[in-house]
Amino acid sequence: MPAPYTGRLIDFLGVGIAADRPVTINTLPGALALYFATDSGELSGWDGSTWTLVATAGGAAVTSVNGRTGAVTLNLGDLADVVLSSGSPDAGALLYWDAYLDAWVELGPGAEGTVLEIVGGTPAWSTPPSAPVSSVNGQTGVVSLGLSDLDDVMTGTGSPDVGDILVWNGSEWAATPDSTGNVRAAANLTNDAIVRGDGGTTGVQTTGVVISDADEISGYLAKINFQTGTSYTIDVAGSDSDTGKIIDHSNAGAIAVTLPNSAPVGFACTYVQSGAGQITFSAQSGGTLRNRQSHTKTAGQWGEVALYVRANSGGSAAEWVLGGDTA
Repeated sequence: MPAPYTGRLIDFLGVGIAADRPVTINTLPGALALYFATDSGELSGWDGSTWTLVATAGGAAVTSVNGRTGAVTLNLGDLADVVLSSGSPDAGALLYWDAYLDAWVELGPGAEGTVLEIVGGTPAWSTPPSAPVSSVNGQTGVVSLGLSDLDDVMTGTGSPDVGDILVWNGSEWAATPDSTGNVRAAANLTNDAIVRGDGGTTGVQTTGVVISDADEISGYLAKINFQTGTSYTIDVAGSDSDTGKIIDHSNAGAIAVTLPNSAPVGFACTYVQSGAGQITFSAQSGGTLRNRQSHTKTAGQWGEVALYVRANSGGSAAEWVLGGDTA
């Protein structure tokens, strides 16, 4: 009996007498392994553990193909899922998938000048309108269109400036700012209200802060920074800077607050001592703390003071001014 093949085979295709077929073969997973025995006419396939008969030569011949006998030559029309018109197709014919017939259907070529369109879900050739365009927005001859020629864009806005945008005002697109410098907004925004950017799909949102036609501001709230520790350095440049905030300290022990020398001119905040711990303010090296009475502390519990930066030479010499209920 023949010895087994050694090593691992990618594919195995063997031919010989049945007695010479190897007892076992070592193939890689997914490899093709076939052996044809010339004396018995048997074709065997290796399934990973044993040989299995696949076919035997000399079986019954094909008697017909799609009802045709003899020497048959197949073409596209012999396929069950293709529906062709009678005769040979003409140059330019197309096949499209018909979901109702569940088959590819032939569409003959269209006549010269026709266009392909979908009618009721089925492609068909049609003739476009023969009359030429007589005018575009009232213009004739050689027409060059601009944005203002579109029916849903406000006309008369003049030439756009760099940075202008189009805003939908409820009925049409309008350039903003307009020629007078006014910024158009969506029709649903509240009159006199300040808007803010929205990271979602809205784009902008109306806020509760209102600026009247007389430039009077109302509806705003101060942001409060509650601190419970005994030391704090005012944030003058972070993404959530303390400028404009009320900083509330509630610790019962003495509190030390550092005033950065890098604070920008115009920085301002309010301090409240809500706890028993007195707050002491000290300027960072290079900076200066000013007070009419040379005070550096809050006067006591519930004392309120204001801080602002009036100058900063070179960006590292902030001049802080302290006022209010001080000691």
